[in-house]
Amino acid sequence: LEDSKAPVTYIQVTENPVISVGIFIIHEGERIPMHDHPNMHGIIKCLQGHLRISSLTKKVTKPEDLPEKFSAQVFHRKIEAGQLFLAEAHLPVLVNSESPPCLLKPELGNIHQIESVNGCAAFLDILSPPYNIDPEPDSLDQQERDCNYYR
Repeated sequence: LEDSKAPVTYIQVTENPVISVGIFIIHEGERIPMHDHPNMHGIIKCLQGHLRISSLTKKVTKPEDLPEKFSAQVFHRKIEAGQLFLAEAHLPVLVNSESPPCLLKPELGNIHQIESVNGCAAFLDILSPPYNIDPEPDSLDQQERDCNYYR
């Protein structure tokens, strides 16, 4: 995998209606950009190398919470659509294979970025419930869950 041109490689281990398990390999100097897993719990366990995990917690945001320069109506619509919000930054965490797993909860630290530090790194990624991008009409689980990326 060291010769692969892709910055990140994903290997699916298993997925069912309750859980998704996979392994990510992040090449040296690369990252999985800031993203979330709405309504999902996550466990990240570094298997090899070193990772820096940066996370944010989304805050309930009202138009009056924003600075004056964001008072235009376009920003109010973005807040209502969930596209613009305030977030609390957490201190980045540096982990290796001897570190305990990192936990991501639906309402705490769910917006996160994962990057390799000083070489290639691999981690086990567990999500529950798993993605549910386009639920089948007859499925008992109708909650849509897809990843969002942020700038």
